[in-house]
Formats: sequence, C-alpha cells, structure tokens
Amino acid sequence: MAKKKKKGKKKGKKSSGPSVPVEETLKGLSKSYTSHCESAESSVAPEVRKALRRGLEDEKLVVRFIITPAEEVKMNKARAALSADAGTKQEPPVPLPVHVFPLFRAIREQQYSLVKEIYVWQVPINYMDVAELGRCISTNTYPIKSVAFEECLLQEDLVKRLATAIESCTSIQTVSFDYNNFSDAGCRAVCDAFSSSKHLLSVSMNYCCLTSASSAPLAKLIGHSTVRDLYLDGNELGCLGTSLLLQSLTQLAEDEWIKEQDEQRLKAEEELRAKEGSPRGGMGIQPSCRQSQEALGCDNAGAASREPSQPGS
Repeated sequence: MAKKKKKGKKKGKKSSGPSVPVEETLKGLSKSYTSHCESAESSVAPEVRKALRRGLEDEKLVVRFIITPAEEVKMNKARAALSADAGTKQEPPVPLPVHVFPLFRAIREQQYSLVKEIYVWQVPINYMDVAELGRCISTNTYPIKSVAFEECLLQEDLVKRLATAIESCTSIQTVSFDYNNFSDAGCRAVCDAFSSSKHLLSVSMNYCCLTSASSAPLAKLIGHSTVRDLYLDGNELGCLGTSLLLQSLTQLAEDEWIKEQDEQRLKAEEELRAKEGSPRGGMGIQPSCRQSQEALGCDNAGAASREPSQPGS
C-alpha cells in the first residue's frame, strides 16, 4: 500500500502582511512626486510630505492629499557661518512656489488608484494644473470622492475648465471653490458645467463675490442636477437674489410637476388604447379583421338585393 502523505502546511513564501506593498507603493509615489517637483522647479507640498511619511510609519496607505504653500526655507548652517565670518547679513533664500500638477503627474505615473480626497488651499491654480487634473481623472480610474480648490485665485476661464474636468469624473460627489473671487461670470460657468451632473451632491461657493445675478444659474444647477447641498455664505445675493432664487426653484418645481402629470396622462392613454386594441368577442377577431368582414357582408347583401331587379325574374 502506498504511504499516505502527511498533512501539513505547504511550503512557500510566508505572507509578510500589508507592510511590504504599502511601503513599496508609498515610496514609489514619494519618489515620483519629488522628481516631478524638481523638474517643475516646485517645492514639495509640506502636507503631502507629512502624509506620505505618516503613511510609511503607520504602514497605512494615503487616501487624502492636501496641497498648501511651502514653509519658510531656513538658512543653511554653512551659509550662515560664512555670513557670520564675513560680518555680512544675508537674507534667507526665497522658497520655490508649490505647484499642483506634479502630484497629479505622480499619481498618474504610479497608477495610485487609492486617492479619494484632494484639497488645494491657498495655492494659485494655472492652466497646467487644470490640464494635468483632467488627464488624471478623465479616465475614471481613481475613486476620488471630494475635491476642493479654495483661495486659489480662480477666475472665470480657469474655473470653467476646472469644473468641466471635475464633471468628467463620475465618482466625485463634493466640490468646493470657496474664497475665489470669480464673481457671477465664474458662478455661471460652474453652474453650466454641473447643470446636468448625475453624480455631484454638494457644491460650495462661499465668499466668491456672487450677487443676485447668480440666482438663475444657481436655480438651474439645483433643478436639473443631483446637487442637493449648496453653500453660499459670504456672498452678496441679498434679499433680491434670495427671492429670485426661490422663485426660480418654485417655477422649476411646477414645471417638473406638470411634466410628471403629462407623462402619467400619456401613459394612461396608451394603456387605454392597448385595451381597446385587444381581441373582442368569443371569435377573437381583431378590429381590422372585423371591419373587413363587415364590409364584405355589406357587399354580399347589396348583390343579393340587386338580384330580383334583373330581367326574366
């Protein structure tokens, strides 16, 4: 008889847990981000650096990225010593500005599909940033849920491009443009881009210099999209703007009700026509067939009535 094989654990590589993929992934993203910052002559965003470092220490993947201005660069000790020896006072070097697009390039290059939140605070946005964001999110590869571009000096043209790029990502649900002075023209551009959105739930435009002229576009945004939370603190809508907004929303609600009633009426008429067109009687003759038979019967009756009047009867 063949000997039974002893049961036991299969030999193989021991599972090293989630620390190895986390470490490799975050180190790869950090290296790519730093490289793109150097090529773009940009400082590394301090909060991004902290998040990546914290993720490595805690062995936890990063899902939220916050881009803020660079911290003040401290004077190099060697240069300070030379300045002290020479008896001259040297001003500390000016830090490089922080750009947003290196992070988007790094995310796309490393295919880091775990990012869920991106917040940009007090960093000016340019056309390159918007273009890289569009390339990054237009494929819907990244499950981003929330984005914010607050106090980024956004004007009408840039916020229009930015809103169009955001609308292309169907996973985004929350958007904030707070503290950007793009005024009514920018608000109209945002509302036009989001007016037919089927995924956005919340839009914030606090302190964006909006006036009563923005009431109609805002009403269109709420009435024709899935947006349900709209934040407008710090604007100059006033009593007139609020009244116009409520009137527009009321009119949209009435139009929606009328449309729903018309649809129900048309549906009822179609059901009634379908019932009238169903088989009648025990013979199951369709109306068109019955009409044909009745016409044929009338012709036969007419021929029979004409027979007695023929000669030779």
